[in-house]
Amino acid sequence: MLESCWGYFGDDGLEQLEEECRDTIDCLIARQKGQEHEERLRIFGPELPFPEFALAIQ
Repeated sequence: MLESCWGYFGDDGLEQLEEECRDTIDCLIARQKGQEHEERLRIFGPELPFPEFALAIQ
């Protein structure tokens, strides 16, 4: 992932920089979780919404 910025100035700039970093990290975490979910679906198929009921059905 490639990111860029145009510059941060003064105390407000530090707050903006922190917010940008948090947003970037949150995006990367969400992307990784999505990829992990897709991989689980590929390997195990769709998840049952209530797996405990699947065991009770005869």
